[in-house]
Amino acid sequence: MTPTLYDMANGSGRPELVLFDLGGVLCRFEPDRRATELATAIGVAEDEVHALVFASGFDQECDLGLHSETAILERFRRLGFSGDRDDLRRAWATAFVPDRAVIAPQSRFEARASWSPRSPTMDLSCWPPSKVL
Repeated sequence: MTPTLYDMANGSGRPELVLFDLGGVLCRFEPDRRATELATAIGVAEDEVHALVFASGFDQECDLGLHSETAILERFRRLGFSGDRDDLRRAWATAFVPDRAVIAPQSRFEARASWSPRSPTMDLSCWPPSKVL
């Protein structure tokens, strides 16, 4: 039987999954950092990245899961991105600045469960908070 939220809140039953929100919970979300990283990787001005990725609504579409990771990579390739999937993952993940006060207590779960941060946009397993603490 899967524990209910009530069971977990009262300490009975062991949760099979602990779900944390990345942006705004485990991390501060700073999209300008992402824009800077992408602009450098593509070789364009940050204003152009803001127009093509943020003002166009493409980032919101990605957050809603409307584009596969492959489609996102292909779009960035058309913009001039020459890196591979991991390079794009790293650039995308720069917008998430770890909140150490939140992440430190979370690390106790890490010893008992796998830790792989994900967003609706892409696998962010290239960004392990344990390496930035």
